[in-house]
Amino acid sequence: MVKQSKMHTLTNQFETLRMHDSKITALGEDYSNTNMVRKVLRSLHMRFSIEVTTIEETKDLESLKIHELIGSLKTFEMNLDEVKLNRIKCEKNITLQVVDKVSTSSSI
Repeated sequence: MVKQSKMHTLTNQFETLRMHDSKITALGEDYSNTNMVRKVLRSLHMRFSIEVTTIEETKDLESLKIHELIGSLKTFEMNLDEVKLNRIKCEKNITLQVVDKVSTSSSI
């Protein structure tokens, strides 16, 4: 009963991607690098859908290493954050220009 409970907990952690690599082997099943890559790709948030499609179409998932996948996803996320930051800066500039024009024309 205790062994089943531990197996269930470990399996649940793997399924929710909270497990450290060293614990995966404790499940007694062989989770290949390819299975882990596919699992990560399936579990990503919708904002990564473009990147997931790109990875699936351009990379060989059988030979893609999990650390390479994570590196690609981190790079993509950093680029998303940079685009969002630039958009916010641009919106602030437009707002300031509009406010400046309104105040200038109302003083005339």
